Parts: sequence; C-alpha cells; structure tokens
Amino acid sequence: MKISTGIFSLVTSVAIGTAVLAFSLHGIAQDDTNSAHPALFTENGEMQRPGDLDEWIFLGSTLGQGYNPAMFDPDSPGMFQVVRMEPAAYLQFIDTGEFPDGAMFSLDFYGVEQGASVTKSGYTMGELMLTEIHLKDAERFPESGFNFYMFPPGAQTAEPLDLPNDCVTCHTTDAAHDGVFTQFYPAARQRLEQAAARD
Repeated sequence: MKISTGIFSLVTSVAIGTAVLAFSLHGIAQDDTNSAHPALFTENGEMQRPGDLDEWIFLGSTLGQGYNPAMFDPDSPGMFQVVRMEPAAYLQFIDTGEFPDGAMFSLDFYGVEQGASVTKSGYTMGELMLTEIHLKDAERFPESGFNFYMFPPGAQTAEPLDLPNDCVTCHTTDAAHDGVFTQFYPAARQRLEQAAARD
C-alpha cells in the first residue's frame, strides 16, 4: 500500500510533536518532584488562608494529644486535632518518599462535644477553634527550613511565628521524618517503611 508524501509528512510531524510534548511534560514532572509552592502571600509577607483546605489529603487525627505528662480525663478530653496535607505535595511524597520544598500541612483544632444529637457515648467534633499551617520553605526560613502560621476562625491572613519557637524545636527534635510527625500518620508511615525496604 502506498502512502502519499503529504500524509507521511503529516504523520511524521505529529509523531515528532508528540514526542517533544512528552519529553517536556517529563521534565516538568521531574521539576515538580523537587518543589511545590502553592502558598499565597500578601505584599507584606502574610500567608493567605488556603481556600481549599477541605480538599486536602487526610493524614491523621488525635483526641487530647499533648506533650506534657497528664492523665486522660474523660470529662475534659482536650481537643480533636486533624492533620491534612496539600494534595500536590502529597502526590510528590507518595512518588518520592520525601516532602518537597513548598509542602503545606494543616492542623485543625476542634472542640469536643458529648451527648450531641443522638449520641449516647463517646465524643463528637464541635466547632473549629484554630487552623495551623505548617509550611516547608527553605528560602523563607533558611535556618529551620519550615515554620508555622496560626489562623483563628475567620482570619484570612497570618504572619509566621517568630523564630526560634517551640513548634519548630519540637518538630525538629521529635518528628520522625523531615520535621513531620509521620509516626502518627498511618499512610505516610507505611509509605516510608516501603521506601526503606526497597533501599
């Protein structure tokens, strides 16, 4: 079967163009594994509260977690704490086993309720009390590599905590992996164990 010169040239051009596009996308993907910078800031350096926090990837949750010795009091169990991670950075973590520069984590603190609605035992989440954003950014924080921003309910911007601070010190000293408490997050913990087994 004969193929006309015009059709052959067209097919060749499309094939070359597709190869170039694939190579370009591969390069972009490689770049994306090194950094992720979805955080937005005002002109004076305040972080803008992310508008899609409810779409972030769930990592883990605790009730009444604290870092000082204390007996658990069922009448005053503390707050629910829910940790999520920005989706693009999470995908890079799953792919590489490392948290990219620019990764963000949210820690939401909720009040605790008992006997709400039809519940007869246990605890349910009350109102949101505080959102803490953990930002990994070596350029903004060259000494620590990361820092924290506190957003009370309704706040749309927040300044970083002054450095040094107890949060950064605790995460640097006690977190299992790269300043993140992966020891408390089952999926992240499993991913790191799998990566270690391959190595």
